[in-house]
Amino acid sequence: MRARRAAPNQWALSSGYKLDKASIASAMTALLESVDVEFEHPPTVEEALYVWAHHPGADFADCLLTARAPARALSTTVNHLRRITSW
Repeated sequence: MRARRAAPNQWALSSGYKLDKASIASAMTALLESVDVEFEHPPTVEEALYVWAHHPGADFADCLLTARAPARALSTTVNHLRRITSW
């Protein structure tokens, strides 16, 4: 299975299955370690999970965008609610 989008996976786990943040982080980590699942850029997902776990008010999708920004030579990330430079 190829998991190209980590944020929708997190959203499905929290909204659809009503899992808490720790359970979602654990499930996402297990998916990262699985040989049967392939992520587009695993180091980005790992960094996003780390930042998300250490910032209670952070949204996973924002953490993912911010983690990916340096690889795309972006210094600032903006979502529809606020500007995110770094965590």
